[in-house]
Amino acid sequence: MLLNSPVHIGIICADMDESIKKFQTRYGIGPFEDFGELHENAIRFGKEHILNYKAAMAPFGNINLELIQPTGGDSVFEDALKTQGECIHHTCIAVDDVLKAKAQAIEEGYEILDEVPMYEMQPGFSLGFFFMKSKDSPIVFEVVEERHY
Repeated sequence: MLLNSPVHIGIICADMDESIKKFQTRYGIGPFEDFGELHENAIRFGKEHILNYKAAMAPFGNINLELIQPTGGDSVFEDALKTQGECIHHTCIAVDDVLKAKAQAIEEGYEILDEVPMYEMQPGFSLGFFFMKSKDSPIVFEVVEERHY
């Protein structure tokens, strides 16, 4: 799969407020836009579930830095926090067609770890994404489609 330039880097954190403070004071990254707690209809290994997490985003050079705090339930974020602790979780790549990208990823043998089908996040803005990795690498990519109308 041909991957485009990254949009953001996702970091798993245990405490959103503390992480925002740390990145702002220690690293000078910010200000962060706090999206609050999100509850998105998702599919994990073929089973529907709710992806529960807090998210915040800040400019980071030519891309963004996303902080993610899992808030319960079985998810790609919760797995990472349990097995790796706070960590860089993924690199996000934007695409024009998330369904086409997912089909291509599956065809090429990537494992789909979790996905949120396209939905209207707010009036005039829809979003859909999935997380993937190859079976021979620990690197996780988020593939996202954003529609503004």
